Amino acid sequence: MKYKELEDSLKDIRINKESINQVNELNIQYETEKKEQQITLQQTEIDKQSEQKKRMLWTTIASLIAALGLGSAGAMFYRQKRQLRRKNIEIDRQKQKVEIQNNIISKKNNDMKESIDAGKQVQEKIVLSRPEYIKKLFPESFVLFKPRDGVSGDFYRFKETKSGKKLFAAVDCTGHGIPGAFVSFSGSKILDGAVEKGLEKPSDILSYLDDEIISLQKEEGQKDVFAKYGMDIALCSRDETTKTLEYSGAVNPIYIINGDDKQTNVKEIKPNKSKI
Repeated sequence: MKYKELEDSLKDIRINKESINQVNELNIQYETEKKEQQITLQQTEIDKQSEQKKRMLWTTIASLIAALGLGSAGAMFYRQKRQLRRKNIEIDRQKQKVEIQNNIISKKNNDMKESIDAGKQVQEKIVLSRPEYIKKLFPESFVLFKPRDGVSGDFYRFKETKSGKKLFAAVDCTGHGIPGAFVSFSGSKILDGAVEKGLEKPSDILSYLDDEIISLQKEEGQKDVFAKYGMDIALCSRDETTKTLEYSGAVNPIYIINGDDKQTNVKEIKPNKSKI
């Protein structure tokens, strides 16, 4: 009996010891799992903090890059703005220069136009024969005159001699504008002078005209003008009594047109090839 009780007691002791071991093992396992969980949580927290630090770092880098970029862009914008301001100042200076030049050119053009208008009036009143005078000499005549410039080196002249012969000339001065007008003015005065001297034959009048032009070439200040410009002329004399037409020309021919509605004949009379 005593051995039985002793054996049972030993069994209980072994059972209790095993239970204690199991409890200890469970406790150790629990503690281990708890520590593992803590370690996992800590690692997770560390990872989060590391990720946050990385984001902060990249955010800081991006901010620095943006700041540098904005700074560079700002500096570039400032340089471009300064260059643009300089260019605008230079453009304004150039515009002022152009305006000054335009004003000068405009004034010169106005002065030239006034001179040309004045020359045109002089030419119409002095050089060219008046329309009413032309109609008096030749009632059925007309004049086609279209100068290229305001004043022309070309002119026409009608004159009646003391004996009643009617002279008419078409003159082409080899020059235009003011120099041509000056030559035409001189030529018209010389032609009038020839008639006043009593010359009536066209050939005699052209010889006189040529001599006078040569004399003008020898005068001081006129040599360059008349050496450069000359005159081509066709001069005719109409005798109403004999119904004859006499012609003399230097370079310029004349054309005689006759006929009727069915047939028209044109005859050219050649001039002398030497100009005045």
